[in-house]
Amino acid sequence: MRYTLFHNQDALWFRPGSLDDIYLMGYSGSFLAPDTGSIEKILETIWGWHNRDDRPDRLSHPSLSVGDVVVLAPVGQAGEPWMFTVDVVGWKEL
Repeated sequence: MRYTLFHNQDALWFRPGSLDDIYLMGYSGSFLAPDTGSIEKILETIWGWHNRDDRPDRLSHPSLSVGDVVVLAPVGQAGEPWMFTVDVVGWKEL
């Protein structure tokens, strides 16, 4: 599973992101997603990686906040990637 983080420049941590907001690409990486893992579990795993003190991008990018976007692109599968914004509680699909 490939994923890319985008930090929202318009939401300012107060609301979920929208497709009209301005984003800056933060981090891009990949990992082996579990076959039985739900999208919610995958998103929560990514949230955990990028909100801890030893996160992979801590020196160059902020942690994930409300309004930021995670794009998931399953490797080897056709179709559009999934886009989710960090909501006040949980995630909202874009």
